[in-house]
Parts: sequence; C-alpha cells; structure tokens
Amino acid sequence: MTFEKRVQIHLPSLSPGQKKVADFILQNLEYFSYATLAKLSKDIGVSETTVIRLAYSLEFDSFSQMQNAIRSQLLQSPETNHSIDVKSNNFYTEFFYQEIQVIQAMLSRLDLQTLDQIYRKLHEADRILLVGARSSHYAAEWFGNQLYLIRPNVYVIQQFYDSRLDLLKELTSSSVVFAISMARYAKWTYSYTKLGKQQGAAIVVLTDSLSSPLAELADHTLLVESNRNELGSNSLAPLFCILDALLARFLANDPENIARRMTTNETFNKHFDYYYE
Repeated sequence: MTFEKRVQIHLPSLSPGQKKVADFILQNLEYFSYATLAKLSKDIGVSETTVIRLAYSLEFDSFSQMQNAIRSQLLQSPETNHSIDVKSNNFYTEFFYQEIQVIQAMLSRLDLQTLDQIYRKLHEADRILLVGARSSHYAAEWFGNQLYLIRPNVYVIQQFYDSRLDLLKELTSSSVVFAISMARYAKWTYSYTKLGKQQGAAIVVLTDSLSSPLAELADHTLLVESNRNELGSNSLAPLFCILDALLARFLANDPENIARRMTTNETFNKHFDYYYE
C-alpha cells in the first residue's frame, strides 16, 4: 500500500497537525526518506511528537518504519526525471518544461489504484454532479461537458447558485458528486458537496492538499500537484491531465457504445446547424 493510500484511508482520524505533516511528506517524499526526525519537525513547523503520532495513526510501528516504507516505495516506483534544467533565452520554452516537471512530480505520487476506482465509480453511477467554484468551476464545466458526450445523466452545477434542487434530492447511493476545489477553497463547494454526501452519494474530490476542507468529505481523493503562482492561482495543467486521463479510460474501455452515442448526438446536431463542418 502506498503512503498516499494510507493517508487517504486514515484521513478522517488525523489531527490538523498530522495532516500538515502528511501534506509535507507527500510533497517531499524523497527528502523525507533520508531526513532526520529533528530536521523534519523543524522544517514542517511541528513537534517531533506530532510526526511520530502520524506514524502511529497510519498504523506504522514507529517513525523509522514509516520512513523505510517510503524509501521502499520510491525504489519501486518507475524512474521519472525531476531534474530537467532548461537553460534557454526563451521564456515560453522554460515555462513549458516547468509544467512538465509539475506533472512528472504528480505522477510519481499519484495513486493509480484510486484513479481507477474513481473511473469505475463514474462508469457505474446513475448520475454525476460536477461541482466547483471560481477557476475550478471551469475545469468542472469542461469535464462535465466532455463526460456528457460519453454517458448520460451528467450535470454541471452552476457555481454559487443552482435552482435545480431536484438534482440533489434525487441522488442515491449509486450517484457521484465530483468536487474540484483548489486553494483558496470555496465554502460554497464544501456546502454543496456536504449536501450530496448527506443524500448518500459517493464523493470524489480533486484538490491540492490533504488540509483542504473537501478532503474530509471524500470517499476518494486525488491530490493535484500544487504549483501556485504570484497571483495565488494553481497551474491548471496537472488538473486537466487527471481529468483527461479519466476521459481516456472511458474511451478505451467502451468504444462501441460511445461511438453509437456520438452518432446519435451528431444526428440531432444537424437539425440545429451548430457547426461549419
């Protein structure tokens, strides 16, 4: 079991301090694998006891066992290039390589089993509600529109207000609320997702930190690599990469049914003269 998977399983029982430690470890796996307990506690800004208690909360026998488990995980992971050093006079070339590095770092920590579980939840759901606010809303809207081309009963919830309360009232244990929330976390997204959970729906959360309020509601959590700029906004490239991967899995697993649905959609589109082609 990966370290990230352990954290997701035990997340509801972790204290705020332990979540802070877990976040730091997930963002710095290689550094954590060899750093001393004293140095780590100082870097994270917590007591040594908090780090040790995290190990116990994740069902390790000791801090050393947790560290050794992460070291073994790193040794078993496919090698990725985290040291791309592009020296050029072109701003855009350097920028694109930085984006590649962010995605590579995310891939090295991504729990692919969780990603597949989310795909199966979406595939089997009787309805899917996509929820997000601010920049996350545009990601939810894009993903929802693409997903609707593939399967029925997909709804993008309008941010901050949506009068379609029947969408919430008709949720079942087979439904999915798919929430996207990056710092700064919108209270509206949390409130709507919580209502969905109270109705019995499965909650899938894409966020950038285990300290995100949305993580405590989630049945499945995927952490998007954080790469905040001077405006306080995260790069959307890692987020869209995950969403695109889920769409690709749909396309790969059910091409015949998707092709029939696309053909039906195109037949109706012709009546409205939407496109030049």
